[in-house]
Amino acid sequence: MSGKSTSPPPEGVSNALQRRQSISSSRRVTVAVACEECRRRKTKCNGQRPQCTNCSKNHYSCVYQFDQGERSRVAALKRKYDAADLELSQLKDLYEQLKRRPKLDADDILAHIRSSEGLESVLRFAKKGNVLPVSPSSPSGFWTDLELENLDAEALNSSPIKVPARPWTEIANNGLVSSLMSAFFIWDETFYFRFVDRESFVEDMLQQDPERARFCSPLLVNAICANRCFTSPYVRRIKRHTGIDLGAKFFDEAKRLFELEYGRASLPTVQALGMLFVVSSHFGMDRAGSIYRCSAIEMLKRLGLEGRYRRLASSTQPTDQRECQVISKALWGYLVYESFCAYMYLQPSLLPPPRIPRCFVDITTSFSDQQTTIDILGNAFSAESPQPPLVSGVFNAACDLSVLLYESMQYNTSELNEIGSGDDLTKRKELYTKLTRWRDGVPSSLREDANFTPSTCYLTIYMNEVALSIIRPLDPETFFHDGILRVRDLSLRYCKLDTLLMAQYLKRWPLGEYEYSCMFLCAPYNTSLTLAYLLDDSKTHATFAQACFMLRMLMKDFPVARFLLQGIQALAWGLSLQLPVEALSFFNNLGPSKESLLDVPMGYIVPQHTELAELFADDDRDPALLGNELGQLLSRWSSMSIT
Repeated sequence: MSGKSTSPPPEGVSNALQRRQSISSSRRVTVAVACEECRRRKTKCNGQRPQCTNCSKNHYSCVYQFDQGERSRVAALKRKYDAADLELSQLKDLYEQLKRRPKLDADDILAHIRSSEGLESVLRFAKKGNVLPVSPSSPSGFWTDLELENLDAEALNSSPIKVPARPWTEIANNGLVSSLMSAFFIWDETFYFRFVDRESFVEDMLQQDPERARFCSPLLVNAICANRCFTSPYVRRIKRHTGIDLGAKFFDEAKRLFELEYGRASLPTVQALGMLFVVSSHFGMDRAGSIYRCSAIEMLKRLGLEGRYRRLASSTQPTDQRECQVISKALWGYLVYESFCAYMYLQPSLLPPPRIPRCFVDITTSFSDQQTTIDILGNAFSAESPQPPLVSGVFNAACDLSVLLYESMQYNTSELNEIGSGDDLTKRKELYTKLTRWRDGVPSSLREDANFTPSTCYLTIYMNEVALSIIRPLDPETFFHDGILRVRDLSLRYCKLDTLLMAQYLKRWPLGEYEYSCMFLCAPYNTSLTLAYLLDDSKTHATFAQACFMLRMLMKDFPVARFLLQGIQALAWGLSLQLPVEALSFFNNLGPSKESLLDVPMGYIVPQHTELAELFADDDRDPALLGNELGQLLSRWSSMSIT
């Protein structure tokens, strides 16, 4: 045989070799991580999870310090360190949330801590839940002061409508923005700016997504804030504390955002432009701001909202029905707003009455339905409700009056009528009868003598404005009503009613304690302007003086009130009439010298008169105007006085 032969080892040697192989094999099965119980008892552990064999056999609690897959103590320590670092970071984040949040939000977070399952849940609530977001840094460089931060928290706490400031504006934080928005929907949107649909606007604002929003925009938010800054107590306190004029900042920001629109048409832009015109007017610069008014009307026509309404009207989709309500409210609300603006120029509204139904929530089925007094949240008004009470149905009534005013002003500007002729008197009496019949059909809930609220006061003032539009062009000595009352008597009657209503309003809602609407300017200005032509009658003096007192009082909030008073003074001068003695004190120390009035950018129109026609005989003027610009009158008065 070739090759080597092998013989088995001796028996003793074979057994020893087998034992060594067995030991070697068992040593190769090593356990990287033993459980804590086996380590403590110094017993062998097979590393089985979730319970090793030894702990299972002896009924011990089996706990591993390292996670499965971790091969060393260093890896386990690193994992624990990372977890502790994350938890510390989350706790610091929560601390910052509690530190920076207003007290109302902090209380909500603390309540969630008690009911929450863990830290991550609390942080999710604080950042994405019902609590409003807060910017980690001061937006405009003046919210770092503790007093101002407390003021912002106070403003948020007192606001029935809470909305986020970012990403809509960088001018102020959540508290002030919520306060301004709440004031807008309490004092302005309830009558003057009814073209904004609150539910749709707030819903979009809460989503914080300007790209997808349809009824809210940064431009509109800043325009609303600029408008409300005139009477905001928080804005006044901030100005006293810092010297910063937030109203001007919001106004400038809105103008900047409008420039970035590059003429793109949208409903929020139209609404914002309407407000920018009003803000310009409040500053006494309506002539300069007329670009916003005209741009808004032009853009509104481009949008073709009436056509869109008709296309959606037959749809049964809830979103389409909702949009129809928004469009109806926007167009009819803009008519009401534009009617007030146009009246200051003795012209009909640039927007004719819409040719679509009124399908907004303010009305139900008929004008005579039972109306309700509610609060800003839509609940029945009670002693605990935030002031003031709101009245359902006022908007629909204001729309009726706007249609009547449009008809009256259209007739006044028509070239076919000869003022004071038989046909002219017949037409005016027809309009006046239509107004009085409407007034007789108004339910008691909309009458200020039965339900005294700011909205019902403004509705009565609006009705009186329509009445004055009908009779104002006539000679004051014309007998008009039942062959007994002259135009002079009727004019004084309506002016007395307006002044009395505003006096009662001031007792109920003092301007120092409550915010208010710019609608408050209408009554004293209309009264002082109307009676300025009748100052030769001593019976007008007390009411005239009361209206001038109110304008003087409004100067602290609305700069335009000073120009209006100076305009009334210039008008009396132009009419060769003396201001009543009881009113003289309200014209003293009105501010800058007369030199500053040589070029006042005010375009409001005062009614034409023989004396004024002679004063401006040398001027090239638009023959379509029914009077003279107040700014021109101020300029002529100041130049004559200086020379």
